[in-house]
Amino acid sequence: METCPVCGRDVEVNNPSETDYEDETFAPAQAEHGGETYRFCSEDCKDRFEASPGEYA
Repeated sequence: METCPVCGRDVEVNNPSETDYEDETFAPAQAEHGGETYRFCSEDCKDRFEASPGEYA
């Protein structure tokens, strides 16, 4: 489990086949920044991160 860097929600990062797709905490989005992969609880949080990565990274 990781934490969304934008809003602080828990984000499940297990293989989707091992996770319930109805579970809101499964990481639906991810982005690369500075050679690291960041996982987000929603596309909205990913968009906010990509608009200002230095604020969240």
